[in-house]
Amino acid sequence: GDGIQLIKDHEKLVLTAYALGDGMITIGYGHANPISTSPYKVGNKITTQEAYRLFNKDLKRKEEGVRRILLEWEKDGIDVKITQSMFDAMVSMAFNMGLGGLRRSEFIQYVKQGDYEQAAESIKTTRLNPRFPGLEIRRQSESELFLKDYEVA
Repeated sequence: GDGIQLIKDHEKLVLTAYALGDGMITIGYGHANPISTSPYKVGNKITTQEAYRLFNKDLKRKEEGVRRILLEWEKDGIDVKITQSMFDAMVSMAFNMGLGGLRRSEFIQYVKQGDYEQAAESIKTTRLNPRFPGLEIRRQSESELFLKDYEVA
């Protein structure tokens, strides 16, 4: 769907492992592992097929993580109505900042309170990094996706 395309558009396919200086080695569609545990060294190459395999594995992990957050809320009696587009936007954010980053964000608190418009607004400023100016464009896309099939009451 839209969410998957958004992630792919913003992660960009890179078939040669590289380090951003954040302690991680990245390859494929933003598949990142700590240098100490990464099976890849800087300069290692993978095939497009391998990149897709990693991407689908990562995507599944992030989707499961977002579902887990929603299930925890449900268990606590917090009834939050999430559209598919909201879910997709959250998965895209988790893909970029990790599930821990998503859990700690101000954004997720707004979602938890059912304040979707404030949540969408806060996406735009979530975890921006001057070193990665492309993040602003990504957050804008995620914010628009988040409200895409939300009917303002």
